[in-house]
Amino acid sequence: MNDRNVLKFTQVIHTVLQSGMNLGQAMEMIQKMNGMPQKVIQAAVQMNAFLEQGRLFSNALSDCDAIHFGPEYVAFVAAAEKGGSVQATFDFLLKREKEKEKRKNSMTSICAYPLIVIIVAFAGGLLLAFNSQKIVPDVSGTFKFELYGRQVFLGCVKANGFLFSSAFFLFMWFRHFINKNIVFDVFSIMSFLLNGHLSLDEALKISVLSAQKNEGLKRRIIRGRELLQLGNPVSLVIECIEKNCALYAAFAEINGDLKNAFVQMTSYLEDKKTRREKMCMDMVEPLTMCVVATYIIILLKSIVMPVIFYYGG
Repeated sequence: MNDRNVLKFTQVIHTVLQSGMNLGQAMEMIQKMNGMPQKVIQAAVQMNAFLEQGRLFSNALSDCDAIHFGPEYVAFVAAAEKGGSVQATFDFLLKREKEKEKRKNSMTSICAYPLIVIIVAFAGGLLLAFNSQKIVPDVSGTFKFELYGRQVFLGCVKANGFLFSSAFFLFMWFRHFINKNIVFDVFSIMSFLLNGHLSLDEALKISVLSAQKNEGLKRRIIRGRELLQLGNPVSLVIECIEKNCALYAAFAEINGDLKNAFVQMTSYLEDKKTRREKMCMDMVEPLTMCVVATYIIILLKSIVMPVIFYYGG
């Protein structure tokens, strides 16, 4: 819910700044808007008070407790206050918040189909297991229902263990694919900051904040920054972070156009992200069907096969 409040706040600030108002006027405008979420109004009240005290907007964002603005969000605004464009910064922040919301919706839509199918399969399996003894005919009058009940119980445990472990694996696999998009986030951030006249060192410092949920990427960015501070070429720094983008950095060392190189890197990673998301969506249905089919086979082996072998034998 907090992410949606951040998105709403960013949308309003973006719109107000485009109309030529300053930040103080924007805060007052938010307080008067109908239908605005209460948290957003509270944030505007707090920040307006901070601004009237003469504090920087980035500090106001950092100290706001009505809405939690992430450290990277605050760092963007602080960078704009040092010499960039606040309006351009909110253009980028709005695009970024929309991308985060889109990613969250994608994760939800990807998980919704297998979740529903697996729940239905689980419910059907339990119903079949609990009623198995009622539907087995005792034709000979010697059918061992007690032994059969134990077999059904063990089969149900095996089937459901497989079902839930597979569901967990699928969820982690989808999440892994979606989280790879953080690399695109990092490079789009660096590209924006470099075009905002920040140094690569400063851009790397801020981009670390956006990689906090991906510890491996975070370590690579920190290592890349250390290499840069030791005087290593940019291509080696980028190779440390994302080796597939090192070639663009090598070209930048030749022609001296680092900003354009980062634009090309971001475009490459965006295409890669789009293909990854499409593949993930295409794989949802067949993987789910394979899991459910295996689950049904395990159940049938435990419930139907003992009856067939008993009477067939």
